[in-house]
Amino acid sequence: MAYIRNKIGKGDSGYKIQIKEFGLNTSFQTFTKRKVEAKAILTQVNQRIVDVNNGLKQFGADWTKQEKLNWLRTGKEPERLQGEILTLFSAIEKYLRFKAGAGKAITTQESYEYHLLRAKKYFNDIPLIHVTAEMAQEYVFWLDKQIITTGKNRGQTLSSSSQKKHIEEIKRVFRWSARCVEKNINWEVFLDVTYPKKRLTKFDNLTKFDDFQTRRDELKKYGISEIEEGAFLDIIYNKYQLDEHLRYLKKTLWEDGSFRTRRLFVTLLFCSSTGARRSELCRVKKEDLDLDNQAVRIWMRKGSGERDLKPHRRELLDDVIPYLKVLLLQTPKDQQCIFCADDKHVSGDSWDQVLEHRKWDYLTDQVKKALRNSIYANAAGFHVYRHTLASILLAEGYSQAEVKLTIGWCTDAMAQRYQHVTRQRRRSILETLRQETPRVEFDGFGCPTGVSDRGEHEGI
Repeated sequence: MAYIRNKIGKGDSGYKIQIKEFGLNTSFQTFTKRKVEAKAILTQVNQRIVDVNNGLKQFGADWTKQEKLNWLRTGKEPERLQGEILTLFSAIEKYLRFKAGAGKAITTQESYEYHLLRAKKYFNDIPLIHVTAEMAQEYVFWLDKQIITTGKNRGQTLSSSSQKKHIEEIKRVFRWSARCVEKNINWEVFLDVTYPKKRLTKFDNLTKFDDFQTRRDELKKYGISEIEEGAFLDIIYNKYQLDEHLRYLKKTLWEDGSFRTRRLFVTLLFCSSTGARRSELCRVKKEDLDLDNQAVRIWMRKGSGERDLKPHRRELLDDVIPYLKVLLLQTPKDQQCIFCADDKHVSGDSWDQVLEHRKWDYLTDQVKKALRNSIYANAAGFHVYRHTLASILLAEGYSQAEVKLTIGWCTDAMAQRYQHVTRQRRRSILETLRQETPRVEFDGFGCPTGVSDRGEHEGI
Protein backbone atom coordinates (compact mmCIF):
# COMPACT_ATOMS: atom_id res chain seq x y z
CA MET A 1 0.00 0.00 0.00
CA ALA A 2 1.01 3.65 -0.40
CA TYR A 3 2.08 5.79 2.54
CA ILE A 4 2.92 9.44 3.31
CA ARG A 5 6.52 10.47 3.55
CA ASN A 6 7.67 13.32 5.77
CA LYS A 7 7.22 16.92 4.64
CA ILE A 8 9.75 17.89 1.99
CA GLY A 9 12.23 20.23 3.57
CA LYS A 10 11.58 23.03 6.06
CA GLY A 11 10.34 25.64 3.64
CA ASP A 12 8.39 23.36 1.34
CA SER A 13 4.68 23.00 2.00
CA GLY A 14 4.10 19.75 0.10
CA TYR A 15 3.89 16.13 1.21
CA LYS A 16 5.03 13.10 -0.73
CA ILE A 17 3.11 9.84 -1.15
CA GLN A 18 5.30 6.80 -1.70
CA ILE A 19 4.00 3.91 -3.85
CA LYS A 20 5.59 0.44 -3.92
CA GLU A 21 3.05 -1.58 -5.89
CA PHE A 22 2.74 -3.06 -9.40
CA GLY A 23 6.47 -2.76 -10.09
CA LEU A 24 6.52 0.88 -9.01
CA ASN A 25 8.90 2.30 -6.43
CA THR A 26 8.33 6.01 -6.70
CA SER A 27 6.58 8.94 -5.07
CA PHE A 28 4.63 12.01 -6.09
CA GLN A 29 4.14 15.38 -4.44
CA THR A 30 0.68 16.36 -3.13
CA PHE A 31 1.29 20.15 -3.09
CA THR A 32 -0.96 20.51 -0.07
CA LYS A 33 -0.12 22.42 3.10
CA ARG A 34 -2.21 20.34 5.49
CA LYS A 35 -1.46 16.73 6.35
CA VAL A 36 -5.15 15.89 6.62
CA GLU A 37 -5.58 16.78 2.94
CA ALA A 38 -2.58 14.61 2.06
CA LYS A 39 -4.18 11.74 3.97
CA ALA A 40 -7.39 12.16 1.95
CA ILE A 41 -5.37 11.83 -1.27
CA LEU A 42 -3.58 8.81 0.22
CA THR A 43 -6.96 7.16 0.92
CA GLN A 44 -7.98 7.59 -2.72
CA VAL A 45 -4.69 6.16 -3.95
CA ASN A 46 -4.95 3.13 -1.65
CA GLN A 47 -8.54 2.53 -2.78
CA ARG A 48 -7.37 2.39 -6.40
CA ILE A 49 -4.64 -0.07 -5.37
CA VAL A 50 -7.28 -2.24 -3.67
CA ASP A 51 -9.48 -2.07 -6.81
CA VAL A 52 -6.60 -3.38 -8.94
CA ASN A 53 -5.76 -6.15 -6.47
CA ASN A 54 -9.41 -7.22 -6.27
CA GLY A 55 -9.84 -7.24 -10.04
CA LEU A 56 -12.18 -4.23 -10.13
CA LYS A 57 -9.65 -2.46 -12.32
CA GLN A 58 -6.94 -3.70 -14.65
CA PHE A 59 -3.96 -1.93 -16.14
CA GLY A 60 -3.53 -2.32 -19.88
CA ALA A 61 -0.74 -4.62 -21.00
CA ASP A 62 0.90 -1.70 -22.82
CA TRP A 63 0.65 0.82 -19.96
CA THR A 64 3.93 2.43 -19.00
CA LYS A 65 4.97 2.91 -15.37
CA GLN A 66 4.25 6.61 -15.69
CA GLU A 67 0.72 5.90 -16.96
CA LYS A 68 0.12 3.55 -14.04
CA LEU A 69 1.37 6.17 -11.62
CA ASN A 70 -0.82 8.88 -13.17
CA TRP A 71 -3.89 6.67 -12.86
CA LEU A 72 -3.13 5.89 -9.22
CA ARG A 73 -2.75 9.63 -8.56
CA THR A 74 -5.76 10.94 -10.43
CA GLY A 75 -7.94 8.00 -11.52
CA LYS A 76 -7.66 9.12 -15.16
CA GLU A 77 -6.68 6.64 -17.87
CA PRO A 78 -3.98 7.56 -20.43
CA GLU A 79 -5.16 10.19 -22.89
CA ARG A 80 -4.49 7.87 -25.81
CA LEU A 81 -7.18 5.51 -24.44
CA GLN A 82 -9.80 8.11 -23.57
CA GLY A 83 -12.70 7.99 -25.98
CA GLU A 84 -11.67 4.56 -27.32
CA ILE A 85 -14.71 2.36 -28.02
CA LEU A 86 -14.45 -1.06 -26.41
CA THR A 87 -15.21 -3.84 -28.90
CA LEU A 88 -16.11 -7.45 -28.21
CA PHE A 89 -12.76 -8.93 -29.24
CA SER A 90 -10.86 -6.41 -27.14
CA ALA A 91 -13.17 -6.95 -24.15
CA ILE A 92 -12.80 -10.74 -24.34
CA GLU A 93 -9.02 -10.43 -24.56
CA LYS A 94 -8.93 -8.17 -21.48
CA TYR A 95 -11.35 -10.45 -19.63
CA LEU A 96 -9.37 -13.64 -20.32
CA ARG A 97 -6.14 -11.90 -19.36
CA PHE A 98 -7.76 -10.83 -16.11
CA LYS A 99 -8.95 -14.41 -15.42
CA ALA A 100 -5.47 -15.75 -16.11
CA GLY A 101 -4.02 -13.20 -13.70
CA ALA A 102 -6.60 -14.15 -11.08
CA GLY A 103 -4.97 -17.56 -10.70
CA LYS A 104 -7.65 -19.66 -12.42
CA ALA A 105 -6.61 -23.18 -13.40
CA ILE A 106 -5.63 -23.78 -17.03
CA THR A 107 -8.69 -25.96 -17.65
CA THR A 108 -10.95 -23.25 -16.23
CA GLN A 109 -9.39 -20.62 -18.49
CA GLU A 110 -9.88 -22.92 -21.49
CA SER A 111 -13.54 -23.32 -20.53
CA TYR A 112 -14.00 -19.54 -20.44
CA GLU A 113 -12.43 -19.18 -23.87
CA TYR A 114 -14.40 -22.09 -25.37
CA HIS A 115 -17.77 -20.66 -24.30
CA LEU A 116 -16.89 -17.30 -25.86
CA LEU A 117 -15.93 -18.63 -29.30
CA ARG A 118 -19.51 -18.71 -30.57
CA ALA A 119 -20.16 -15.18 -29.31
CA LYS A 120 -17.15 -13.96 -31.31
CA LYS A 121 -18.42 -15.80 -34.38
CA TYR A 122 -21.97 -14.41 -34.08
CA PHE A 123 -21.39 -10.80 -32.99
CA ASN A 124 -18.02 -10.32 -34.69
CA ASP A 125 -15.98 -7.35 -33.36
CA ILE A 126 -19.02 -5.22 -32.48
CA PRO A 127 -18.70 -2.35 -29.95
CA LEU A 128 -20.18 -3.54 -26.66
CA ILE A 129 -22.37 -0.44 -26.33
CA HIS A 130 -24.17 -1.40 -29.58
CA VAL A 131 -25.39 -4.80 -28.31
CA THR A 132 -29.13 -4.70 -27.50
CA ALA A 133 -31.53 -7.05 -25.73
CA GLU A 134 -33.02 -8.01 -29.12
CA MET A 135 -29.56 -8.97 -30.41
CA ALA A 136 -28.96 -11.03 -27.27
CA GLN A 137 -32.21 -12.94 -27.83
CA GLU A 138 -31.35 -13.52 -31.49
CA TYR A 139 -28.02 -14.93 -30.31
CA VAL A 140 -29.90 -17.52 -28.22
CA PHE A 141 -31.99 -18.53 -31.26
CA TRP A 142 -28.77 -18.86 -33.27
CA LEU A 143 -27.18 -21.02 -30.56
CA ASP A 144 -30.23 -23.28 -30.60
CA LYS A 145 -29.42 -24.23 -34.21
CA GLN A 146 -25.71 -24.91 -33.75
CA ILE A 147 -24.50 -28.46 -34.40
CA ILE A 148 -21.89 -29.98 -32.09
CA THR A 149 -18.92 -31.25 -34.09
CA THR A 150 -16.78 -32.93 -31.42
CA GLY A 151 -17.17 -35.03 -28.28
CA LYS A 152 -19.84 -37.41 -27.07
CA ASN A 153 -22.73 -35.27 -28.42
CA ARG A 154 -21.35 -34.95 -31.94
CA GLY A 155 -24.07 -34.31 -34.51
CA GLN A 156 -26.61 -32.96 -31.99
CA THR A 157 -27.70 -29.38 -31.45
CA LEU A 158 -26.81 -27.44 -28.31
CA SER A 159 -28.99 -28.24 -25.31
CA SER A 160 -30.65 -25.52 -23.24
CA SER A 161 -28.07 -26.00 -20.49
CA SER A 162 -25.22 -25.53 -22.99
CA GLN A 163 -26.89 -22.41 -24.38
CA LYS A 164 -27.12 -21.01 -20.85
CA LYS A 165 -23.39 -21.60 -20.31
CA HIS A 166 -22.57 -19.62 -23.45
CA ILE A 167 -24.88 -16.79 -22.42
CA GLU A 168 -23.58 -16.71 -18.85
CA GLU A 169 -19.99 -16.41 -20.09
CA ILE A 170 -20.63 -13.51 -22.48
CA LYS A 171 -22.71 -11.87 -19.76
CA ARG A 172 -19.71 -12.07 -17.42
CA VAL A 173 -17.58 -10.33 -20.05
CA PHE A 174 -20.11 -7.49 -20.34
CA ARG A 175 -20.50 -7.19 -16.57
CA TRP A 176 -16.75 -7.21 -15.94
CA SER A 177 -16.19 -4.64 -18.73
CA ALA A 178 -18.89 -2.36 -17.31
CA ARG A 179 -17.29 -2.53 -13.87
CA CYS A 180 -13.63 -2.34 -14.81
CA VAL A 181 -13.28 -0.74 -18.23
CA GLU A 182 -16.25 1.26 -19.52
CA LYS A 183 -19.13 2.19 -17.23
CA ASN A 184 -21.73 2.93 -19.92
CA ILE A 185 -21.89 -0.71 -21.10
CA ASN A 186 -25.29 -2.25 -20.44
CA TRP A 187 -24.62 -5.83 -19.33
CA GLU A 188 -28.29 -6.33 -18.39
CA VAL A 189 -29.22 -6.95 -22.06
CA PHE A 190 -28.62 -10.67 -21.35
CA LEU A 191 -30.82 -10.85 -18.26
CA ASP A 192 -34.22 -11.40 -19.88
CA VAL A 193 -33.34 -13.81 -22.68
CA THR A 194 -35.55 -16.91 -22.96
CA TYR A 195 -34.43 -20.37 -24.02
CA PRO A 196 -36.24 -22.84 -26.29
CA LYS A 197 -37.74 -25.90 -24.64
CA LYS A 198 -35.43 -28.85 -24.26
CA ARG A 199 -35.60 -31.28 -27.17
CA LEU A 200 -35.83 -34.89 -26.06
CA THR A 201 -33.39 -37.31 -27.63
CA LYS A 202 -33.17 -41.08 -27.60
CA PHE A 203 -30.60 -40.83 -24.80
CA ASP A 204 -33.20 -39.26 -22.48
CA ASN A 205 -34.81 -42.71 -22.15
CA LEU A 206 -31.65 -44.12 -20.53
CA THR A 207 -31.40 -44.29 -16.74
CA LYS A 208 -28.36 -42.44 -15.44
CA PHE A 209 -25.84 -44.40 -13.35
CA ASP A 210 -27.36 -47.78 -14.11
CA ASP A 211 -25.01 -50.73 -14.04
CA PHE A 212 -23.19 -51.86 -17.16
CA GLN A 213 -25.40 -54.80 -18.12
CA THR A 214 -28.64 -52.93 -17.43
CA ARG A 215 -27.43 -50.17 -19.72
CA ARG A 216 -26.71 -52.72 -22.46
CA ASP A 217 -30.26 -54.07 -22.08
CA GLU A 218 -31.67 -50.54 -22.26
CA LEU A 219 -29.68 -49.78 -25.41
CA LYS A 220 -31.08 -52.90 -27.03
CA LYS A 221 -34.62 -52.03 -25.90
CA TYR A 222 -34.50 -48.52 -27.41
CA GLY A 223 -32.59 -49.49 -30.54
CA ILE A 224 -29.42 -47.53 -29.70
CA SER A 225 -26.14 -48.94 -30.94
CA GLU A 226 -23.52 -49.70 -28.28
CA ILE A 227 -20.84 -48.14 -30.47
CA GLU A 228 -22.70 -44.83 -30.59
CA GLU A 229 -20.88 -42.09 -28.70
CA GLY A 230 -22.63 -41.32 -25.43
CA ALA A 231 -24.34 -44.71 -25.20
CA PHE A 232 -22.46 -45.55 -22.01
CA LEU A 233 -22.39 -42.08 -20.52
CA ASP A 234 -22.89 -42.07 -16.73
CA ILE A 235 -22.76 -45.79 -15.96
CA ILE A 236 -21.46 -47.84 -13.04
CA TYR A 237 -20.47 -51.47 -12.49
CA ASN A 238 -21.99 -53.62 -9.80
CA LYS A 239 -19.64 -55.75 -7.68
CA TYR A 240 -19.81 -58.79 -9.96
CA GLN A 241 -19.35 -56.71 -13.13
CA LEU A 242 -16.40 -54.85 -11.62
CA ASP A 243 -14.69 -58.14 -10.77
CA GLU A 244 -15.25 -59.39 -14.32
CA HIS A 245 -13.94 -56.12 -15.74
CA LEU A 246 -10.79 -56.22 -13.60
CA ARG A 247 -10.19 -59.88 -14.52
CA TYR A 248 -10.32 -58.92 -18.18
CA LEU A 249 -7.85 -56.07 -17.59
CA LYS A 250 -5.53 -58.33 -15.62
CA LYS A 251 -5.37 -60.87 -18.43
CA THR A 252 -4.85 -58.35 -21.26
CA LEU A 253 -2.65 -55.81 -19.48
CA TRP A 254 -0.82 -57.61 -16.68
CA GLU A 255 -0.39 -61.24 -17.70
CA ASP A 256 0.20 -60.66 -21.41
CA GLY A 257 1.61 -57.13 -21.30
CA SER A 258 4.74 -55.00 -21.10
CA PHE A 259 5.80 -52.71 -18.27
CA ARG A 260 3.73 -49.88 -19.78
CA THR A 261 0.53 -51.97 -19.90
CA ARG A 262 1.22 -53.38 -16.42
CA ARG A 263 1.54 -49.86 -15.10
CA LEU A 264 -1.83 -49.04 -16.69
CA PHE A 265 -3.44 -52.09 -15.03
CA VAL A 266 -2.13 -51.05 -11.59
CA THR A 267 -3.42 -47.52 -12.30
CA LEU A 268 -6.94 -48.76 -13.04
CA LEU A 269 -6.88 -51.17 -10.09
CA PHE A 270 -5.79 -48.26 -7.89
CA CYS A 271 -8.67 -46.11 -9.21
CA SER A 272 -11.24 -48.81 -8.60
CA SER A 273 -10.20 -49.23 -4.95
CA THR A 274 -9.52 -45.59 -3.98
CA GLY A 275 -11.89 -43.60 -6.21
CA ALA A 276 -8.99 -41.44 -7.39
CA ARG A 277 -9.76 -39.01 -10.21
CA ARG A 278 -7.74 -39.02 -13.40
CA SER A 279 -6.16 -35.66 -12.51
CA GLU A 280 -5.09 -36.98 -9.10
CA LEU A 281 -3.25 -39.96 -10.57
CA CYS A 282 -0.59 -37.75 -12.13
CA ARG A 283 0.24 -36.31 -8.70
CA VAL A 284 0.86 -39.60 -6.86
CA LYS A 285 4.56 -39.81 -6.02
CA LYS A 286 6.55 -42.60 -4.41
CA GLU A 287 6.73 -40.59 -1.20
CA ASP A 288 2.90 -40.50 -1.05
CA LEU A 289 2.66 -44.28 -0.68
CA ASP A 290 2.73 -45.81 2.79
CA LEU A 291 2.47 -49.50 1.97
CA ASP A 292 3.34 -50.61 5.51
CA ASN A 293 0.18 -48.91 6.78
CA GLN A 294 -1.75 -49.62 3.55
CA ALA A 295 -2.47 -45.96 2.82
CA VAL A 296 -1.78 -43.35 0.17
CA ARG A 297 -1.84 -39.56 0.14
CA ILE A 298 -3.87 -38.08 -2.72
CA TRP A 299 -3.44 -34.42 -3.73
CA MET A 300 -6.85 -32.99 -4.59
CA ARG A 301 -7.79 -29.82 -6.45
CA LYS A 302 -11.56 -29.64 -6.70
CA GLY A 303 -14.47 -27.36 -5.84
CA SER A 304 -15.59 -23.78 -6.42
CA GLY A 305 -12.75 -21.35 -5.77
CA GLU A 306 -10.55 -24.14 -4.37
CA ARG A 307 -7.39 -23.94 -6.43
CA ASP A 308 -4.81 -25.03 -3.87
CA LEU A 309 -3.88 -28.69 -3.70
CA LYS A 310 -5.07 -30.40 -0.54
CA PRO A 311 -3.87 -33.80 0.75
CA HIS A 312 -6.37 -36.56 1.44
CA ARG A 313 -5.51 -39.94 2.97
CA ARG A 314 -7.02 -42.99 1.28
CA GLU A 315 -6.84 -46.58 2.47
CA LEU A 316 -5.41 -49.30 0.22
CA LEU A 317 -6.91 -52.78 -0.12
CA ASP A 318 -4.79 -55.89 0.42
CA ASP A 319 -5.28 -56.86 -3.25
CA VAL A 320 -3.59 -53.68 -4.51
CA ILE A 321 -0.44 -53.78 -2.33
CA PRO A 322 1.46 -56.55 -4.23
CA TYR A 323 0.90 -54.83 -7.58
CA LEU A 324 2.06 -51.48 -6.21
CA LYS A 325 5.22 -53.12 -4.85
CA VAL A 326 6.04 -54.57 -8.27
CA LEU A 327 5.35 -51.19 -9.89
CA LEU A 328 7.67 -49.43 -7.43
CA LEU A 329 10.46 -51.91 -8.17
CA GLN A 330 10.16 -51.48 -11.93
CA THR A 331 9.77 -47.68 -11.95
CA PRO A 332 13.11 -45.88 -12.56
CA LYS A 333 14.77 -44.84 -9.29
CA ASP A 334 15.05 -41.18 -10.27
CA GLN A 335 11.35 -40.96 -11.26
CA GLN A 336 8.89 -39.65 -8.67
CA CYS A 337 5.45 -40.20 -10.24
CA ILE A 338 4.47 -43.86 -10.35
CA PHE A 339 1.47 -43.76 -12.71
CA CYS A 340 3.16 -41.66 -15.43
CA ALA A 341 5.92 -42.42 -17.91
CA ASP A 342 8.05 -39.46 -16.69
CA ASP A 343 8.11 -36.42 -14.41
CA LYS A 344 8.00 -33.70 -17.05
CA HIS A 345 4.86 -32.22 -15.49
CA VAL A 346 6.56 -31.89 -12.09
CA SER A 347 7.82 -28.37 -11.45
CA GLY A 348 9.66 -28.36 -8.12
CA ASP A 349 7.05 -28.70 -5.41
CA SER A 350 4.21 -27.80 -7.80
CA TRP A 351 2.84 -28.99 -11.13
CA ASP A 352 2.89 -27.59 -14.64
CA GLN A 353 -0.84 -27.50 -15.38
CA VAL A 354 -0.45 -27.53 -19.16
CA LEU A 355 1.76 -30.64 -19.14
CA GLU A 356 -0.37 -32.18 -16.43
CA HIS A 357 -3.45 -31.82 -18.63
CA ARG A 358 -1.63 -33.59 -21.43
CA LYS A 359 -0.83 -36.46 -19.05
CA TRP A 360 -4.55 -36.84 -18.32
CA ASP A 361 -5.37 -37.04 -22.01
CA TYR A 362 -2.62 -39.59 -22.55
CA LEU A 363 -3.98 -41.79 -19.76
CA THR A 364 -7.45 -41.67 -21.31
CA ASP A 365 -6.03 -42.64 -24.71
CA GLN A 366 -4.24 -45.58 -23.10
CA VAL A 367 -7.45 -46.86 -21.50
CA LYS A 368 -9.41 -46.57 -24.74
CA LYS A 369 -6.70 -48.46 -26.59
CA ALA A 370 -6.60 -51.18 -23.92
CA LEU A 371 -10.37 -51.76 -24.09
CA ARG A 372 -10.64 -51.57 -27.87
CA ASN A 373 -12.51 -54.51 -29.45
CA SER A 374 -13.97 -55.56 -26.08
CA ILE A 375 -17.50 -55.17 -24.68
CA TYR A 376 -16.13 -52.31 -22.53
CA ALA A 377 -14.80 -50.31 -25.49
CA ASN A 378 -17.46 -47.59 -25.37
CA ALA A 379 -17.50 -47.47 -21.57
CA ALA A 380 -13.78 -46.65 -21.39
CA GLY A 381 -12.90 -43.92 -18.92
CA PHE A 382 -11.50 -43.25 -15.47
CA HIS A 383 -14.43 -41.63 -13.67
CA VAL A 384 -16.59 -44.76 -13.99
CA TYR A 385 -14.41 -46.38 -11.29
CA ARG A 386 -15.06 -43.50 -8.90
CA HIS A 387 -18.81 -43.64 -9.57
CA THR A 388 -18.72 -47.41 -9.15
CA LEU A 389 -16.94 -47.32 -5.80
CA ALA A 390 -19.31 -44.66 -4.46
CA SER A 391 -22.43 -46.52 -5.57
CA ILE A 392 -21.22 -49.87 -4.16
CA LEU A 393 -20.44 -48.30 -0.78
CA LEU A 394 -23.86 -46.59 -0.66
CA ALA A 395 -25.60 -49.80 -1.71
CA GLU A 396 -23.81 -51.61 1.11
CA GLY A 397 -25.43 -49.21 3.55
CA TYR A 398 -22.56 -46.83 4.33
CA SER A 399 -23.62 -43.25 5.01
CA GLN A 400 -22.86 -40.33 2.73
CA ALA A 401 -20.45 -38.96 5.35
CA GLU A 402 -18.52 -42.25 5.44
CA VAL A 403 -18.31 -42.46 1.65
CA LYS A 404 -17.21 -38.84 1.48
CA LEU A 405 -14.35 -39.55 3.87
CA THR A 406 -13.41 -42.69 1.96
CA ILE A 407 -13.11 -41.30 -1.57
CA GLY A 408 -12.78 -37.58 -0.94
CA TRP A 409 -15.99 -36.05 -2.18
CA CYS A 410 -16.14 -32.26 -2.23
CA THR A 411 -19.87 -31.91 -1.58
CA ASP A 412 -22.72 -34.16 -0.52
CA ALA A 413 -24.51 -33.32 -3.79
CA MET A 414 -22.58 -36.08 -5.55
CA ALA A 415 -24.52 -38.69 -3.57
CA GLN A 416 -27.77 -37.52 -5.14
CA ARG A 417 -26.60 -39.15 -8.37
CA TYR A 418 -26.91 -42.59 -6.80
CA GLN A 419 -30.29 -42.27 -5.08
CA HIS A 420 -31.71 -45.08 -7.21
CA VAL A 421 -28.93 -47.34 -5.88
CA THR A 422 -29.85 -46.67 -2.25
CA ARG A 423 -33.55 -47.04 -3.11
CA GLN A 424 -32.81 -50.48 -4.55
CA ARG A 425 -31.08 -51.42 -1.30
CA ARG A 426 -34.07 -50.23 0.76
CA ARG A 427 -36.41 -52.25 -1.45
CA SER A 428 -34.24 -55.36 -1.02
CA ILE A 429 -34.45 -54.92 2.77
CA LEU A 430 -38.24 -54.72 2.56
CA GLU A 431 -38.33 -57.80 0.33
CA THR A 432 -36.32 -59.67 2.98
CA LEU A 433 -38.83 -58.68 5.64
CA ARG A 434 -41.68 -59.77 3.42
CA GLN A 435 -40.14 -63.21 2.98
CA GLU A 436 -39.98 -63.62 6.74
CA THR A 437 -43.62 -62.56 7.25
CA PRO A 438 -46.26 -65.34 6.87
CA ARG A 439 -48.22 -64.74 3.67
CA VAL A 440 -51.98 -64.28 3.99
CA GLU A 441 -54.12 -66.31 1.58
CA PHE A 442 -57.37 -64.89 0.20
CA ASP A 443 -60.51 -66.78 -0.82
CA GLY A 444 -62.66 -66.21 -3.89
CA PHE A 445 -64.49 -63.34 -2.20
CA GLY A 446 -61.25 -61.40 -1.58
CA CYS A 447 -61.34 -62.12 2.14
CA PRO A 448 -58.54 -63.63 4.22
CA THR A 449 -58.91 -67.38 4.59
CA GLY A 450 -59.81 -68.64 8.02
CA VAL A 451 -62.79 -66.30 8.52
CA SER A 452 -65.45 -68.58 9.98
CA ASP A 453 -68.57 -66.45 9.38
CA ARG A 454 -68.49 -66.05 5.58
CA GLY A 455 -72.11 -65.03 5.44
CA GLU A 456 -71.23 -61.76 7.08
CA HIS A 457 -69.04 -60.94 4.07
CA GLU A 458 -71.61 -62.12 1.55
CA GLY A 459 -74.08 -59.53 2.73
CA ILE A 460 -76.46 -62.20 4.13
